[in-house]
This record gives sequence, C-alpha cells and structure tokens, in this order.
Amino acid sequence: MSHDKASRWLQQGRVCYNEHRYDEALAACERVLLLDPRRVLAWKLKGVALYQLGRSAEALQAAEQALALDPRDAGIWSNKGMALFSLRRYEETLQAVEQALQRDPALPAAWHARENALLALHRYAEALRTTEQALAFDPGDTWSLHTKGMVLFSLQRYEEALQASEQALRHDPTLLAAWHDKESALLKLQRYAEALQAAEQALALDPSHAASWSNKGAALLELRQYEEARAAATQALRLDASDAGGWTNKGIALFKLQRYEEALHAYEQSLQCNPETLATWQGKVQLLLKLQRYQEALVAVNEALQIDPGSAACWWLKGHACAGEDHYSPAMLAYKQAITLELERKGRWRNIWFWRARRHLMAFRALLRILVFYAAEKRRQRSPRGREPA
Repeated sequence: MSHDKASRWLQQGRVCYNEHRYDEALAACERVLLLDPRRVLAWKLKGVALYQLGRSAEALQAAEQALALDPRDAGIWSNKGMALFSLRRYEETLQAVEQALQRDPALPAAWHARENALLALHRYAEALRTTEQALAFDPGDTWSLHTKGMVLFSLQRYEEALQASEQALRHDPTLLAAWHDKESALLKLQRYAEALQAAEQALALDPSHAASWSNKGAALLELRQYEEARAAATQALRLDASDAGGWTNKGIALFKLQRYEEALHAYEQSLQCNPETLATWQGKVQLLLKLQRYQEALVAVNEALQIDPGSAACWWLKGHACAGEDHYSPAMLAYKQAITLELERKGRWRNIWFWRARRHLMAFRALLRILVFYAAEKRRQRSPRGREPA
C-alpha cells in the first residue's frame, strides 16, 4: 500500500517538475522518501529540483544519496556534475561527468557540464574538442553549438564563433545565449550595424536581457549614435548595475556628448565594478586631461600602467599629463617610452613599418624641441626680468 502511495507521489513530483513548479516537486519527493527512503528516483528528482531552485549544495547531497543506492545511473552522475559546477568545483565536475559518460556516452547534459567546466578552467582546446564530440552524437545540439561559439570567441576566432552561433540559431531561433554570442562576434568583427540588428533581435525575445542592451550600446557607439548609445547603456545598467562594460559605454557616450562630469562618474562606477579594465582607465585619463585635471590624470594613468606596462597609449597619456603639470623631463621620458613600444610592436623598422617608424621618430624630435622651448618660455615668464612691465 505504501509502495503504491509513494509511486503516486513520485508521479506527481515528475508532473510538477515538468511544469517548472520546483517547490511542489521537491515537496512531493519528500513525501516519497518518508514512505520509502531507498527510492532512487525520488532522490534523483529531489536533486534536480533543488538544483533548479538554486540550492546546489543540497542538490549535491541528494545526488550522492542517489549514487549510494545506484552508482550505475549515468543521469545521477551528470546531475552531481552540474551541482558541482554551480559550486565552482570544476575539477570535481569533470570527474563526475566522466563517470556519467563512461556509462552513457550520448548523454547531452554530461557533455554540457564537461564543456562548461573546461571553459571555466580556460582549457579552451579541450573544451572545443568536447563540443565537437557532443555534436558528433547530435549535430543539432544547440547548447553545444552555443558553447562552441563561446570557446571560439575566447580563442579570438571570431568568424568561426559567428558561424557557430548562426548554426545554433538555425536550430533554435529563440536561444537567447546564441543571439548574445552573435552580437559579441559581430562587434569584434567590426560589423556594427549587424551587431545592432542581432541585439535588437535578442531584445525582442527578452527585453530584460542586460547583456544585449550593453552590446546594443557598444554598437551604437561605433555607429556614432551617442544619445541612443547612452540610453541603451542606461537601460543595461537598470537591469544590471554591476555591468562594468555598460558603465564604460555610458561614460564614452557622455564624453562624446560633452557631458564630462557625468562621464567621469560613469568611468569611476565601471572601475569599481572591474578595476582591471585598461580601456576604462584610458578613457578616464583622457577625460581628466580634457578637464585639465592633470594631477588626477597622472594618478589614473599610473594605475593603468600597473595593469599593462607595455601599453604605448598609456605612455602617451602619461606624457600629456606630465606636460600639463609642467614636468617636462618625465613627459619626454614617457613619450620616448611610448615611441619605443610603438617601434617594437610594429616590427623594429622592418618592411612597411620603416617609414611609419621614421615618422614617429621625427615627430618625437620635433616634440622634444617644442617641449624645450615651452619649458624655457615658462621659466622666462616666471622670472622677474621676463615679466611684462605693469
């Protein structure tokens, strides 16, 4: 009698789970386990319900209880892997899904967990091979196509990343993650009008998708539609105030609109979210130079150089900041370092870069003469004999 009652509760739990009523599914599993604590399927269903509710540690415990009763079930091993992934225990995720794939090599959820763990570990070559293996079992696996696109994007193979996202969208035009992949690849390929169209397609599916609003803002910036870019970035930040890219986009748009104090606030917000973004530090420095706040610009550019001491752009900005403070010797040293880095990057005077490098050197020599003259002029004006008579 109790066995029949437990089966009815288990069936009810499945129905609730399939209808995304995870709390009710969990409650039904608890009723089953009160009647039959060794019911493997109840532990399995309890684990996935807990996972869907974001209770990953409890989901892991439920999966382990199920495996203690039936260690041969590939699905439970896969569920354990997903719970471990949510807990950021990536190496253990790989171990669990390996167990799953040994038992069922065609299990999509296990392949997906393996792809995600390898991507999180920055093991891109292995992640790419894993997506290919998953797609060999099911060429229409949209999630593996999406993951393949992300891996290729991480490897800076943007054309291939775009192709993977488009292939995913042919199978499922409503897959929001694939639209986001497509937007990002098109931005990197400098196909800004198409990136804007892709972002608008994604937002038609889900107007609350913050990442697509951020990408829309980035595309509009490149298309020089600054007011629209500011509005898109503002909407992205309403949805996700921790989006450093959204704050940077807003800062750039406000800078272009000559709303400098607001732009500075946006850059500072971005750097609070992610202080390691070189482009944002550079934007802040440029803005401070525009406002003639040279000392603050110098502090900011030194922060940027801590991130990338080999950035020629940052050394140029440091030169401008030093010159603004009348520190001519440090300015000349900074400009010299910028030009040295430019020459190294462009091939040490080889081939086509020879004339460009020569132009840089000539510009540097001219700049030295200007700075020497300017320093002498400043000293003359400050000396009592050099001032105009009252």
